[in-house]
Amino acid sequence: MSDAQPLDAALRRRRLYIDHLAAMLQKMDSGRLPMQALAYRLFAKRLREALAGLPERGDARPAVVKATQANRFFDQTGRLPGVGGEAAQRIAQAAIERARRRGGDDGAR
Repeated sequence: MSDAQPLDAALRRRRLYIDHLAAMLQKMDSGRLPMQALAYRLFAKRLREALAGLPERGDARPAVVKATQANRFFDQTGRLPGVGGEAAQRIAQAAIERARRRGGDDGAR
């Protein structure tokens, strides 16, 4: 048994994890799962961390490519992509405004 076999198995497991995270993000983007901003950001963060240090994959599944692009979009715009992202942003903004009117947050953070 060579040292390459455990490394190959670990890499396969890592890529399966990456594929799973990307699929979850894609399901939220497409509306097959309800958009949950916190879960979306958690999956996106975990995906970013799982992809760190891996070479670009020419064989990357479309879900992985799309999720990577969605991460980049959020980093650049501050909102989630797509119609679900726009809705999540409106809901979050309304909640922030309600909290401010009640004196719950002065925005000093």
